[in-house]
Amino acid sequence: MKKTTYILVLFTIILIVLFLWQELETLDIKQKINDDKLANFFTAFGGIIVAISLYFFYEQLIAGNSPDLYFSSVVFNVTEGESIYENKKSLKFFQIIDEKISDLNSYFVLYNTGTGTCKNILIKWIYDLEEIKKIIKNDYQYFPIFSTESQQLSFIESNGKIQIEIPEFYFYSCAPEFNFNEKNHSELAKKLIKGEELKPKLNVEITYYDSRNNKKTKKLKLEIQAVNNKIDIKFKHL
Repeated sequence: MKKTTYILVLFTIILIVLFLWQELETLDIKQKINDDKLANFFTAFGGIIVAISLYFFYEQLIAGNSPDLYFSSVVFNVTEGESIYENKKSLKFFQIIDEKISDLNSYFVLYNTGTGTCKNILIKWIYDLEEIKKIIKNDYQYFPIFSTESQQLSFIESNGKIQIEIPEFYFYSCAPEFNFNEKNHSELAKKLIKGEELKPKLNVEITYYDSRNNKKTKKLKLEIQAVNNKIDIKFKHL
């Protein structure tokens, strides 16, 4: 909006300058405005109107070719798996679709809700690694090499979508025993009353480029409700 205002002010100044430039020699406050003066004024004014129209047409053209990335909400089912490494438990995550547990592993879906293709996409999951380690108390197996997740994508076309790997290490803090349940509901209820977070913060930063190589960055936070073995996740703008 500010940019548009600056453009209009600039065009107005140009109009005044053009008019005065043509009338400078004969400019006299006592002299009546004649047909030539009016013709010169409206010629300059018409030129400015054309320039403004072209500018707004260009702005609309750009706005109509802008990608916009966003994640969909999702519900996961999480269960403990067999111990296969140093007697530590593992977790399995499955997506719940139409109240039915899918046989496929869990994932997020990233949508391009804009009207232009985006490219060179980088997705970074941001959370406190040490905080997660304290919560899982070394009872669950994990591989530190995969604990800081990021993912790169080539492009997503307009109105397209793509599956994104979940930050699996983070969700070890959403193991059923750490979620809201009969055993810990009193403790977690006290945290809710105090306004404390029940889960560590998890944010995602998406960096991408549009077709004109303009860089864009979007930051979202995840709102997580975890009860027993069900995890409900929504994405909100930071």
